[in-house]
Amino acid sequence: MSHLNRPDDELIQQEIAVELSLKEQFGTNQPDRTYEDGVIDALLWVLGNQQRPQSADMILMKVLNQ
Repeated sequence: MSHLNRPDDELIQQEIAVELSLKEQFGTNQPDRTYEDGVIDALLWVLGNQQRPQSADMILMKVLNQ
């Protein structure tokens, strides 16, 4: 399996901080998904098999909509 876009540790830590902040401020953005779905998505991203979560876009949209 190829790991073309595997994130480095700093990017992973940034994403964790963003997700924690989003959860604290707004709750979940994925009410129709399970915990397991989120774990699968996160692990695929860490392996480089999926795009980075769209956290920055979600923050901007939520702030602008307040």
